[in-house]
Amino acid sequence: MQIQTNWKTPQNSIKYSDFLQMLNININLPKCPERLIIVEQLENKLVISTPKFSVKWRIEYDFPADITVVKGTLNQSFNGNLLRISYKAHKIGEEIRKREFPVKNAPEKKERAPKQQREEAQEEAAPAQEDPVQKEQRIMTKAEKLLQVSTAPKAPLVVSKERKTNNQVNHKQTRTISNILTEKRVGSEQELLLKIAKKAQKQQQDRESGKVEAIEKKEQFVMQQIEAKQKRRDERESKKKAIVKRIKDKQGK
Repeated sequence: MQIQTNWKTPQNSIKYSDFLQMLNININLPKCPERLIIVEQLENKLVISTPKFSVKWRIEYDFPADITVVKGTLNQSFNGNLLRISYKAHKIGEEIRKREFPVKNAPEKKERAPKQQREEAQEEAAPAQEDPVQKEQRIMTKAEKLLQVSTAPKAPLVVSKERKTNNQVNHKQTRTISNILTEKRVGSEQELLLKIAKKAQKQQQDRESGKVEAIEKKEQFVMQQIEAKQKRRDERESKKKAIVKRIKDKQGK
């Protein structure tokens, strides 16, 4: 590895993995824009430099003598601080091994119905940022649908013994850890949405019953006012009649 003295040398590391047959190089270039990083691949070396950046980084890597780097396999990524470079490589005298990882008991991918595809697409296309009102409306709509499904009468399920046995065998074969985790997550979400829907339904019933009570109280108050007004009118009429009677009695004497 050769380093020029008029450049700064960044922190770096180089490592060869014989198991993966991969040569990995990590270089720390803090706060350097990716467009200012120059990666030059020469015959037996790799040169990384930042001539237009405020900090002049430069480093040259001579590939290990016992390693053959496969040309055209350069792969690099940069996260704003760390530059990762990797090559397919193998020891001299060896070849690149082909690795296959067969999936055992992989569940068959079932074709989804168009309605299910549309619903999933709508859920995935939900805005990343929602205001509280939109979020609450979306949750309540989903919860109401779930409540309707959970409260709907279910027809008795009749399954033949042979089909039931086959389904149990297939279920055991295709059940994976990811399926189990997905079922638990979906189950917990459904329970939560069901609780939210029931709570909202109860609040709505309470509000409606509260409105009925308020109307009854108002009607009762109005009736009491009418009765009190009628009572005062009757009392005035009685007083008038009594006064008229006394006047007539005096005139008769």
